[in-house]
Amino acid sequence: MSLKLEDLDVICVVLGCEFSDLLIPEPGKVRRPGQQTDVQEATTGSVMAPAVVPEHRDG
Repeated sequence: MSLKLEDLDVICVVLGCEFSDLLIPEPGKVRRPGQQTDVQEATTGSVMAPAVVPEHRDG
C-alpha cells in the first residue's frame, strides 16, 4: 500500500491528529541487507519481513 504525504496530511487535518498518531514504527519487522536473523527468531520459527529497498523513480 502506498500513501502520498499530501493525503496523509489531509487525513490528519480531518481527524485532528498528527502523523505520529497514525504511524507506529516497527523496526524489528524489517531486516537490513546483510543483517543476520536474530537467534530467537531462528528458534521460534517466526519469519522476518523482507528487507525494504527504496525504488528509484525517474521524474
